[in-house]
Amino acid sequence: MYLVLPRNDYVKASVSDSGPGWVERFNRLYDKLKAKVLSDSDRLPRWLRAKKDYNIWQRSNLWMLHNALYLSQDHLTLVALWNGSKGDGPGGTEDMVKRAMDRGATFIHLDTRKLVE
Repeated sequence: MYLVLPRNDYVKASVSDSGPGWVERFNRLYDKLKAKVLSDSDRLPRWLRAKKDYNIWQRSNLWMLHNALYLSQDHLTLVALWNGSKGDGPGGTEDMVKRAMDRGATFIHLDTRKLVE
């Protein structure tokens, strides 16, 4: 489990808007897995702050992707639980899917719109 922020900050920024059920699912996974945390704050390191239009979510996507590519030995599969919405911007799910596929990853789309029908 790779988190861009510490547990509580991550839940607040990226999970809680989806409701208590998602927070509960996240907490169950968190308790089972060893989490790696990229940063203790949502502020970029000084050496990245000058990078135009760059944010912690882009940094997180690249961090996860590069680790996955290293571990997968070029046989990467990205599984994304995603509603398929376009335009979530740099660091969003669409961005991660594009970056992974550009690097040859297989993409499995778990479409949230179909899962909640």
